[in-house]
Amino acid sequence: TYYGVIDNNTLLPVIPIKQEYIKSSNYNIVVRNGTNNELYDLNLNKTPGVFKYLELPTNTMTEEAYTITAKNEQDKYGVLNYKGEVLLPFKYDYLRGIFNTDLYTVQENKTDPKVSIINKSGVFQFDIKGLYMINDHNDNYFIAQLYNSENKIENVLLDKKGNTLYKFQSRASFLKSHPSDTQKFDNCNLIDLEG
Repeated sequence: TYYGVIDNNTLLPVIPIKQEYIKSSNYNIVVRNGTNNELYDLNLNKTPGVFKYLELPTNTMTEEAYTITAKNEQDKYGVLNYKGEVLLPFKYDYLRGIFNTDLYTVQENKTDPKVSIINKSGVFQFDIKGLYMINDHNDNYFIAQLYNSENKIENVLLDKKGNTLYKFQSRASFLKSHPSDTQKFDNCNLIDLEG
C-alpha cells in the first residue's frame, strides 16, 4: 500500500501516491520512503534536508510547546520546532523528550554512561543514571537516580520542572514510606536510556 496527499480542489496529487508512510499532526506532515523522512508544514512547504527519523508529538500542543525529535543523515539527534527550525542542534547520539515537559534526556556520546537532562533551549539541568516517570492524570513527577556533585548516585523525586521534592534511599523505600501516595504512583515505567 502506498500513500500520498491530494489537493481537495484539483484532486491532483501534491505529494505523489508512492510513499510508504505518511503521518500528520496539527502543524506538520512526515513522509517516509525507505530510510528517508521528509518534513512538510500543512501548506506542503518542505523543510530542507532529509532525515533518518522524525517523531511528531502524540498530543495536541501549542505552537510554542510543539517539538519534533529528528535524526539526521549523520546519525545525530536534534529537535525542530513546528516550522522545521532547529531548537537543539544535531549533536546527540541519544535524545528523547520527556512526556508533557520541556525536558529531554540526551547523551552526546554513547560510550559515556551518564545521560543528561536538558531543557528545550539546550541548558543543562542534571546528569542521571536512571529515570522513572510517574503520571497521575494532571501531575507529572519523576523518580530519578541523579549523579550528585561527588559523582555519587542519589534517588530523588522531581517535579516536571526538575525541582527536587524528596530524597530517599531507593524507589522502593519511597513507595513504602508514602503508603497513601502509592496509588497515585502505581503507573511507574522505566524510560529506556539505551534507546
